[in-house]
Amino acid sequence: MSMLMRYKKTGGFQQLLNLIETCSPTKREQLMKVIQAEDPSWAALLKTKMLTLEKFFAWDPIHIAEVTNEMPTRILAAALAGLPTEMVERATLTMPHMKKREIESLLTELKPSPGETETARMKVLTRVREMEKDKRLDLSVIDPSLSIRDLKVA
Repeated sequence: MSMLMRYKKTGGFQQLLNLIETCSPTKREQLMKVIQAEDPSWAALLKTKMLTLEKFFAWDPIHIAEVTNEMPTRILAAALAGLPTEMVERATLTMPHMKKREIESLLTELKPSPGETETARMKVLTRVREMEKDKRLDLSVIDPSLSIRDLKVA
């Protein structure tokens, strides 16, 4: 039985996408190879719809702030640790002054492990999908290629 069979049901694509977005890069690569071998069209759609930090930080800073303002500062700082300066700047650009200073301070103090950083980054991506599901974030406007709200996949 193919791995994709369990996901080829109502809501299955979103489940698989969520799994891929929130697993480690190594695991993600392995899963994508299996999916590519089974169904190249699903693999292509998953690659298009997959939310990454790079895609997230390419958004308008106002939309980034909609997500980051809901994140606890320690988790956000751990997620930002080790990222390129321009990503950190985009993440903190529209923050209230006090929160921005707290993040900057935590970035110099915190030394998160790679696992803590990866977990924090997954929490950011998960928050985006939760906000999309709750209709508090409209990805069809922000980044249409990532929107899954009205997606119909067979």
